[in-house]
Amino acid sequence: MNHMKQRRGYTLYQLLIVMSVGATLLVLNVAWIHESFNFASVMNQRQKNHSNLTRLAWELRDDVRASHSLSMDGEDGLVLSRDDGQQTSYMISAASVVVEKRSNEISIGREIFKLSPNLTARWDTSEMPGWISLIVARGREGANTKSDENSEPQSAAEELPPVDLHVRVGPHRWPLVIENVVASESGTEQKQ
Repeated sequence: MNHMKQRRGYTLYQLLIVMSVGATLLVLNVAWIHESFNFASVMNQRQKNHSNLTRLAWELRDDVRASHSLSMDGEDGLVLSRDDGQQTSYMISAASVVVEKRSNEISIGREIFKLSPNLTARWDTSEMPGWISLIVARGREGANTKSDENSEPQSAAEELPPVDLHVRVGPHRWPLVIENVVASESGTEQKQ
């Protein structure tokens, strides 16, 4: 019996308490790590969307600046024509904006700018005469579409969905500057 009293160890209660505390900490940490992965995934998707919209805006501005004529192709299409015969068409579909470049009816490039599921794109020619705008806005999910006679009127800012991209371009605004830059560059190359 003396031998049993000298043995060192932990009681069953102590082991159960340590195991339950350890299991609780493990569950909390796993949930926290899972949530941080979800947050990182959402932020990565937002960054990709922002980068995609920025590239679309720059490409539209560059194409409009290089074009000499602009025409609408229905409500969802825009066709830009250049002096060298190249045409660039921007078509808005439900989930993307498709940019197709053609030279003498031969396709020389096509790029698809995918939109997030909650974004909608549209052309607007009514803002300013001679200008065209590409507006990419968030959908109005959860908006109350029922008109209630007793409800208070909403302000104009509350009626419009949040806008992620608004590019306003005007054709025939930069051709002289571009021609002068091209002429000055070719003149310096000839002198050298």
